[in-house]
Formats: sequence, structure tokens, C-alpha cells
Amino acid sequence: MNKQTKKKKPKSKNVRSCLSDNKNLDTMKILVSWDKFNLDVLKLRKVFSIPPKGFSNNEKIKKWNKELSQDSDAFWETKDYKNKRKKLLLLKKKNYGQFLIEQDLINKEVPINKFNQAIKNLIKKYNLPYNFLETIRLYVYHNKILPIFLPVENFSLCVDTEARNGTAKWVEIKTYTRLTEKDIRNTMNGLRKLQKHFLPPVLTGDIRKHQDVDRALTIEKEMQKRIKKICQKPDSYLETVKKQYGKEEFERVKKLNPQRVEKEIIKYTSKEISKKIFGTSKKDALVRQIYSRLQKERKKRFGGIV
Repeated sequence: MNKQTKKKKPKSKNVRSCLSDNKNLDTMKILVSWDKFNLDVLKLRKVFSIPPKGFSNNEKIKKWNKELSQDSDAFWETKDYKNKRKKLLLLKKKNYGQFLIEQDLINKEVPINKFNQAIKNLIKKYNLPYNFLETIRLYVYHNKILPIFLPVENFSLCVDTEARNGTAKWVEIKTYTRLTEKDIRNTMNGLRKLQKHFLPPVLTGDIRKHQDVDRALTIEKEMQKRIKKICQKPDSYLETVKKQYGKEEFERVKKLNPQRVEKEIIKYTSKEISKKIFGTSKKDALVRQIYSRLQKERKKRFGGIV
């Protein structure tokens, strides 16, 4: 008797499409559905004269921002601020470190700075990564999530300003929260692309690690002595003149008889270097190889840098 096999239900092809691929969007959905968070947002709106349910259109946001800027400008003209400023200038001469602290405290009283700090406080309170800053600001304005302004990735890559000319000195990676394996792969792929595009090739190539760089440098120093040196050495006659008649007569006779100066060639072979470094003369080929590789590597690493 044949056993009846249960037919497996075909997997729905649409299941994956209804799942969010943006974990940051999921984070925002969970956050804004929390009464505690919405209560904090409501308090913030009240402090800064924003409607309880946010602004109804962008024109009202522009008007509010303009009024906030005007209030900030007016702050600099208040008598209280001017008095504090005078005290700050006196403090600057006495204690510059304390001056910076006091100046920062005063700047936090500026209306526009107060609002920006309030947004940062929300980020800090709810353990959100810093790249959510603009998303939270817009939620305060509109009372809804705007996915187009929500960070898709929790990392960013940038290069220094010289990259505008086609070359860069550095590539910077910022990570804002715990990265997934996929985030890490995307980060490294992006880094490789930026390095290849902006950084000089000599900086992005694989750097070979020496097993013993100190030994290689010692061999190089010894190999530099290997160069043949031609030394002037007086013959026995001139040496006798120098001993019997002194240096002055020696120099006179030497000029009259240049042929009496012998040439001595000093050599220092790779076999001798091998004996000194490795304790055997049989590794002379290795000595030459290490020396040659160090020369090439130095040129590769540093030769192309202006």
C-alpha cells in the first residue's frame, strides 16, 4: 500500500516583498508607535511653539524657521548677552580653557541652538544612531516618517576635499550603529572603490610584510659597504720621506712624484656579508635577494608620492 505523501505548499513569491529591507525604517516605525516617545515629542513642540500635531505644510515650517532665526539674532543684541560677552573677554585673557566652557554654555541659550540640542537629546535618550538626526527633526515637523530622508545605511564613506582634483589623501568611514554582516561587506566594497578611484595606486596595492625588516635593513647597510672604494696609499719611499723629513717635505715630494702613490681597491663581497649575518657564506644569494627586494619595495611604496 502506497503511503500518501503530503503535498508541500508552494512558497509564496510575494512574502519577501512585504518585508522591509530597511532596518532603520523598522526602527522608526517601532519608535513612533511608542506613547513615551510621542509624549516627549509633544513636550518639545510645546516649548518651541510647534503645533501639537506638527506643521500642516512646508510654508508654515519656513515661517517658523524664519521666526526662530529672528529670535536668535535678537538674542545677540540683548543687554544680558552683551554683559556676559564682556565678562567672557576678560576671562579669555585669564583662563582660556574656562572661557571656552563658558562660551559654549552661552551659545546653548541661543533659540536655534536650543532647538538643535533638543533634537540631539531625543537621539541620546532613545539610543538612536547619530544619522537619525534629520529623520527625528522631520518627524517633529511633520508628525510622520519621511522614508526618503531616512538613512538606508548605517555607515558613510567620504574623502578629503583634495579629491575634487582627482586625488585624495584619506578615505574616512563612519559607522553609526552596530553593523550587520551585509553592512560590513557594503562598507568594504565602497572603501575599495573609493581607494581605487581617488588614492594613488602605490597606496592601495598590497603591502608585502617582511619577515624581519630589521635584518633586511642591516643587510642593506652592509651591502652599501660592498661598493669598491679607491684609496690613495703612499709607497714605501714616500713613507720614509714623511718619517725622516716631516709632513711638509712629504707633501712636496708627493706632488713631484704622483706616480709613487699606489691605488688600493677595497672589496666587501655578499659572501662575507652572508658570513657576518647568517654565520655562513653559503647564503650570499639570499643576501642579494633581500637587498634587491628592499630596494624595489622602497621605490614602490614611496617613489610615486609627491
